[in-house]
Amino acid sequence: VVWVPYGMSTNFTIVPDTNYHIVDVSVDAGSIGPTNSFTFVGVTNARTIDATFALNEFTLAVTSDHGTPVPGGTTTNTWNTLLYPTVDASQQIGLTQYVCIGWTGSGSVPASGSSNSFGFNIVTNSTLNWRWTTNYWVDLTPVGQGQLNQITDWQSCASNLSITATPSNGWHFAGWTGDVVSTNNPLVLTMNQAYILTATFALNEFTLAVTSDHGT
Repeated sequence: VVWVPYGMSTNFTIVPDTNYHIVDVSVDAGSIGPTNSFTFVGVTNARTIDATFALNEFTLAVTSDHGTPVPGGTTTNTWNTLLYPTVDASQQIGLTQYVCIGWTGSGSVPASGSSNSFGFNIVTNSTLNWRWTTNYWVDLTPVGQGQLNQITDWQSCASNLSITATPSNGWHFAGWTGDVVSTNNPLVLTMNQAYILTATFALNEFTLAVTSDHGT
């Protein structure tokens, strides 16, 4: 309560606490908006002034080429809120696999990390970008008797995969069929796509030459 002599004026300065902001100011129960000062001029009766404050709010903008990030998009959060963003560890679409390898960030988000989840307190506008790497499926099937030095598995995008076919005794390597038709051994693949391959081994064949001066 402030006492003001009849007909005189008085000024109010409105200052929010740290990490708060002015939401609204009301004079005589009527809003005048979020101002930081107001002057009562020529006071001749009782007057009222009220101020409403709220915690500051900051945005977190999340981007991700794959998976389902939580939270996603741009969210608004009050000052010092504990956030725990997550995203899928991996996502498979057909024969392509995307694996989360961490994030980069700005503001309250640590500059980088290598997991698919972490926690932080937001105190300023921030960004978070989930990072991904790509793998391709390589399906290898041997037909006949022989062995391959690689197994059916995921392989890193842009890597080189060397597959050697070793036939069993009495057999020979006949070639590759499927996404690659070749007799190269080893076969070197540049992993810019998925591959389904069959390695065919065949029994060795030998000739028998028969001669006879008489008879059949």
